[in-house]
Amino acid sequence: PDPLGIEGPQHTFMGKRILYDKTFKNEMGWRASVLGGIFAQSNLCVTVARDITRKMSARAISFFFETSPWFTVMPVGAMDKKLAEQADRYTRWKMDVAKLQNIEEGAIKRAFVVGEGVVKTEWSQREQLYETTDTVLVDQEGKDILGADGDYITENDIWIQDSAPDPMTGEMVMAELLVLKRDGVTPKPEATIFQEKLITRRIVHYKGPEAQLIHFLDFLCPLTAESIQKADCVVHVYEMALMDLADQWRKSSESADTPEERIESTAKAMRALRLIQSTDDTNTGQNSSVVDSATRGTKENGYTQPVVNISEFHIRYDIDGRGLRDIVLVVDTASRTPIFYDYEANITADGLRPFTTHRATEVDGRWYGMGSMELMNPSQEVVDLWF
Repeated sequence: PDPLGIEGPQHTFMGKRILYDKTFKNEMGWRASVLGGIFAQSNLCVTVARDITRKMSARAISFFFETSPWFTVMPVGAMDKKLAEQADRYTRWKMDVAKLQNIEEGAIKRAFVVGEGVVKTEWSQREQLYETTDTVLVDQEGKDILGADGDYITENDIWIQDSAPDPMTGEMVMAELLVLKRDGVTPKPEATIFQEKLITRRIVHYKGPEAQLIHFLDFLCPLTAESIQKADCVVHVYEMALMDLADQWRKSSESADTPEERIESTAKAMRALRLIQSTDDTNTGQNSSVVDSATRGTKENGYTQPVVNISEFHIRYDIDGRGLRDIVLVVDTASRTPIFYDYEANITADGLRPFTTHRATEVDGRWYGMGSMELMNPSQEVVDLWF
């Protein structure tokens, strides 16, 4: 920050990273206005810093990812060998589906260019709801009979005999009761009535960890913090389609069992979000409205997807006087309205903030680093002056 305008952008934290990123992309127009002098008359560049940075980042990427697979799960003891083999195959498959290697390679390259690359890892579930005609099991009143998994029971589902332990011998014995094979608990009704109807189904395309490389302008962290985990507050700023935000909100408080209930739950979330948008002027007292910002977005099949600006805060705060706690707070940036909050431990598996920093050269006692572009920038200017 430079509130008095004394320093130029080449001396501020974000300003330097913007200029290093532009220099790496050979966008040198900034030098004429920022540096002035001879660069205002002749702005030729020999790209020394960029070429060295490319070679250094390529070598670092090759060091970590030259072999395939680039990691392995090893057993701790002799009894763990089979488990380690199964975990190794499963982990490789998940990593390939999530394209983690591409994200890590991008983070290393970003670290050499601007100083650090921040990767955010979170749990993701990409699903699709659709309607289809099928023959499903209903009761005598025509109401759907669902399995323990909340899905419909069709004519193709298989029923098996239930089994229970014998109280005298402890051995499993077959019972007369028939249960649904896919869940093993849903009993078969005495009268099996199937009815053809239009139903809503769900297909899960991916369910598991997902990583993304955060742009350096979209991540805020105190410059005096030793690490992201120890910082008082970090913020991830991003844009999200209104539909995706409502669906994520619905998933965070998942209580719907059927696809129809999931659709209705998402619709309720969207109505609540639109209510937040419509009251933006009242909440902020400003002329700008999040409704206007939400109309911006990408077009799909001729339809504009509304986009909402989101600020995701990860705060360490004493809520009730019983000590500091890590909290996640999601805010609509334009209206400054809280959308969602929870304890960090309820969001992530380990209770830690889902951010990892990749640094080319560490800065002692700080979360950020120093890249090759910053190290080579003085030499770059000297070479261009002589050229």
